[in-house]
Amino acid sequence: MLKRLFFIGFCCFNLQNTIYAQGSLSFESNADQSTEIERLASRIHAHFTLYDYSSAYQEALHAIHRFPQSEILQAYYIRTLAFLGKEREMITAWDNYSKQFPAEILNRQVIEAMAWGILHKAADSSSLIMRQMSLLAALFSQDIKGIHILHRGLEDPNYAIRASAVELAGRLPDAKLSRRVQQLFKEEKNWAVRQKIISAIGSMKIHAFMPQLKAIVASNESLAEERVLAIKAILDLLDSLEREEVLHLVQSNRAGLRLLACKAIIFFQSARDLDQLFILSQDYNADVRLAALQAIGLLRPENEKQKIIDLARQAIQDRNHQVVVAAAWLLTLYSTEEGHAQFVKLLNDTHRERCISAAIGLKATGQYGIAVSWQFFKAHPDAFVRLNLALHLAGHLPENQEICQAIEKVLKEEKTKWCPIESGLFEGIATKQIFKKVDCEETPEMQDQLIRLEVLNVLAILKSVNAQEAIKQFLTEKSWGISGTAAILLLADGDELAIELVQNLLNDSHAKVRLQAALVLSLWSQEESAIRILEQSYVTGTQDQKCRILEAIARIGSIKSVPFFLQVLHEPSQTLRLIAALGIIQCLNH
Repeated sequence: MLKRLFFIGFCCFNLQNTIYAQGSLSFESNADQSTEIERLASRIHAHFTLYDYSSAYQEALHAIHRFPQSEILQAYYIRTLAFLGKEREMITAWDNYSKQFPAEILNRQVIEAMAWGILHKAADSSSLIMRQMSLLAALFSQDIKGIHILHRGLEDPNYAIRASAVELAGRLPDAKLSRRVQQLFKEEKNWAVRQKIISAIGSMKIHAFMPQLKAIVASNESLAEERVLAIKAILDLLDSLEREEVLHLVQSNRAGLRLLACKAIIFFQSARDLDQLFILSQDYNADVRLAALQAIGLLRPENEKQKIIDLARQAIQDRNHQVVVAAAWLLTLYSTEEGHAQFVKLLNDTHRERCISAAIGLKATGQYGIAVSWQFFKAHPDAFVRLNLALHLAGHLPENQEICQAIEKVLKEEKTKWCPIESGLFEGIATKQIFKKVDCEETPEMQDQLIRLEVLNVLAILKSVNAQEAIKQFLTEKSWGISGTAAILLLADGDELAIELVQNLLNDSHAKVRLQAALVLSLWSQEESAIRILEQSYVTGTQDQKCRILEAIARIGSIKSVPFFLQVLHEPSQTLRLIAALGIIQCLNH
């Protein structure tokens, strides 16, 4: 009995000591816990610094097993998953983190790392659209991580991705990207990529390629579009225009270089070189004659008035119709009645393309051609002649309902896709079917929508009584939505009155009109009033509509949209998750 009591006492003593010891250990660990967490966090961060994300992941996994309640360690764990492209595990870890630490739902380091994790994974994807979207995010990030993605895009085996990467890289003054673009200029064979490279040479200010650009302009083998791009790039590179350089270009036996002389004189508004423009107005090349006449008109010298009138009278007899229109334009500026008489003849031509070209030229005369435009804009049988003349009048006769009605009529009746028409400095609207030689964009639907929006914007400026109804009709008929690089690089501004009219349509009874209005507002302005409609429409939208909606919310770029984008990261569609990640980057960097 005594032995049993002794044994029980001995066990109790040991148990007491054990409990005491464990209590002491617990007390000691609580005291040192914060130091240990800091030590573990520092170890993980050290692996980040060395770009050793696998080791960082192992350290983070071990750390959160020891301290599952640590916010900083869980945040590091999510970031390691993002760096390693473990997307599903990352989202699960984020869900746990956001529930456990709701105050950290907008922790910039964590959500930005998650977005970049998705985007980096997309940059390595076999899907073209995935790689394309990763390039867009790279542009908006203004971050070294974005530079790496763009540089990878410049080396992509697919020409479309390389072309997009070059276009986007041209907007960033980075030495690494510049060196790669220079290498591509020497090596690239694909024309779609080459034209982007030529433009980038100018925008990135790569002066070393000035001789090569001039060679493109001078070569008879260069495509017309290639020559235009090279001229623009050269003008971007020039800081000033020396007289010797002008003389050299004018005396060249290459039509492209003589055309460059005209463009450079216009670009620098160099009245000093008026004498050379008179020489070039007699050039055997029609493009050079056209550019010279337009340059003289833009410089508007008064001391050579009679000489210019005589020159314009002579050019009226030119065999090239575009030169004749330019001559009529120049004559209208210096001898208005004579110019009017010439435009009347041109607008009565039986050839449709020539009539529209005349209307576009008349539109460029400004206040000097109002009388003729007013005479023809209602009575002319061609819809696009009337439209271009009405747009001319709209800039000089504000708040005229007759002009508004003419514009509304063309908008309603002409359903073919519209495209911009350029003749040197003259710009107007028509269709590819009429101007078959015009190089329109690869996306005629997008181009048509944007031009019609511009015209609707004019109606709002004119305070048309039917402007809102016209906008509503447009939104009802069109499935609005511009995606990809084109959308995000577009610079489209709506007039304040037009924006107000579209905002009113956010409360329309028809769901489609509300959604279309919100999409347009995302392009025209950064009004956050559209976000509510866009988020509501997302729930019931098709896959394509969801893509457009996410892109629209990203364009607005409100920090308030970050929680919405975080929810979209749960979508099964990789495309939607990718656009949401792009949206997060854009909102954080807005």
